[in-house]
Amino acid sequence: DVIGAVLLYSQYVKGVGPVRARLLTRLNLQTLQDLLFHFPIAHKDRASVTPIAKLKIGVETNLVAQVLDVRGRRFGGKEKIEALLQDESGEIRAGWWNPWVAEKLIPNGWGFFSGKATLFKERKEFANSEFEIFSENDEESGVGEQSVRPIGPSFGRIVPIYNLRPKQRLPDGQEAPEIRCTQGFLRKIIFQALEIGAAEYLRDQLPELLRKKLGLLGFTEAIRQFHFPDSFEKLEQARRRLIFEELFIISLGVALRRAQVQNFSAPKKLP
Repeated sequence: DVIGAVLLYSQYVKGVGPVRARLLTRLNLQTLQDLLFHFPIAHKDRASVTPIAKLKIGVETNLVAQVLDVRGRRFGGKEKIEALLQDESGEIRAGWWNPWVAEKLIPNGWGFFSGKATLFKERKEFANSEFEIFSENDEESGVGEQSVRPIGPSFGRIVPIYNLRPKQRLPDGQEAPEIRCTQGFLRKIIFQALEIGAAEYLRDQLPELLRKKLGLLGFTEAIRQFHFPDSFEKLEQARRRLIFEELFIISLGVALRRAQVQNFSAPKKLP
């Protein structure tokens, strides 16, 4: 079992140092195999793009826009970073209550922004969005189009949402709080595991003839499509395959147990 023996804190998984490795153990994530079997609990559509002029208050939206300017302002003792975003349809002010984003926002650069439009002091604002600024030589972004090509694991695609809560409950029986790990980081290392071909080492439990007869995806492809689907149709195909395999294995176990019981309880013939 190759990938079951590869620890996350190794040369195969970039960005996982000893501190993050200890955090991930609280989610029972210690090997590449653990990562691949840490399935998403939901998905978000970050493949479609909405023009700024058509933004609606409170609706999760994706923008491809140019950063016109970036400035810091203070409100009630807190620093807020504001950026003016523009696309072909109009402009909107974006805001973050996080001073560290300023160094990532490049004036005149284009980026992918995902979040919700809100009202701040009676003015429409794109608030606390996640974003990725395109590199200067990035010609794959599809700027100005209604959809964009994938940009890493978190933008321009259907992205997974993972459970960040440990399974072990607190002593008082309540759910444990989420670990201090972002969705973006977990997506990145799972995406990385898939990119280096870790899923190809997983053994397909279904007989090939049965899989082809039922039109099911191969196990490797199902794992990949369930984490980072090419479309919602592919996501459903992956979900169907994984659910069928689980039920198939349970049915085999039940049938095997029934056969063992019958053999044990069958009356022995006298010689």
